[in-house]
Amino acid sequence: MPIPAGGSDLSATIPWAPSIVKVADRVRGRTLVKVGGANSEVMSFSDATRPTASQVARLIDDAVAWVMLATGSVIDPSLYTAATTCAALHAASGVETGYPERESVNEKDAQNLGAALFKQATAMRTDLAARNDVLIGENPEVFETVPMWSFPPGIPDDFGFVPTTF
Repeated sequence: MPIPAGGSDLSATIPWAPSIVKVADRVRGRTLVKVGGANSEVMSFSDATRPTASQVARLIDDAVAWVMLATGSVIDPSLYTAATTCAALHAASGVETGYPERESVNEKDAQNLGAALFKQATAMRTDLAARNDVLIGENPEVFETVPMWSFPPGIPDDFGFVPTTF
């Protein structure tokens, strides 16, 4: 049975999820396609690129989930651009580290670029989560238990008065 290509429903429902083109902006060398005997940058992913568009879409889903792990499911709309960039950086790092030119002199370059992109994404995610918490209040995914005190009924005093609670 064939497995459907493309992203999951996660990135389709998230307004700030990066597009394949946003990821391609960070790793332009991955968008090379042979055209007339020469390589040409198409600035997107397709079935002719390595990785393919459907593989990058799955990396985008992973990146969106990774960002939401720190921010929670609610992100202030003023931070959508930052969230998009953070997820695009994370997906681009996955492209570079997950699809290196094996047995090539460029393999180490791809691994190094992937590590640098991941470092940028991690720092940005920390800043994004902190700023989001300020803008929306405490992370709605995390809640604290409020203590509730309970005491037995009071004992009547010498005059028959039973203290009540307020």
